[in-house]
Order: sequence, then structure tokens, then C-alpha cells
Amino acid sequence: MAREQFDRNSAWLQAHISEIYPLHRGKHICIAGQEVFSADRIEDAIRAATAAHPEDAGWFTRFIPAVKAIRIYAT
Repeated sequence: MAREQFDRNSAWLQAHISEIYPLHRGKHICIAGQEVFSADRIEDAIRAATAAHPEDAGWFTRFIPAVKAIRIYAT
């Protein structure tokens, strides 16, 4: 069940990413119930998301950098 909820939330974010990122730069976001919750602190984003959607065990977080840039991640 949690994996299915996560997959729905992830697909929702991908479908709305071009709208969400510009509005929430420099913020932490939590996606739950196919809805975005944004805050300066990750704990606050999670708290808002889980309060609004307590049944959603598939929520996840992400930080949106304040500046749009190309980033290279290597190991």
C-alpha cells in the first residue's frame, strides 16, 4: 500500500514539476495525497503533509535549490 501511494505521489510530482519548482525554490517540499506542502524546515513540511493526509504512508520529501542550475552528482 505505501509503495502504491509513493508511486502515485511521485507520478503527480513529475506531472506538475514545472509548476512546483519555480514556486518553491529554496524550500523543502513534502508530497502527500498528490499535493505539495512547502516550508523552510523539512519538519514543518512533513508535519503539514501528514496532518492533511494521515492515511498516506507514501509521502516523500525533496529540497528545491534556490537557484536553478545544472548539477552533476558523482560517486
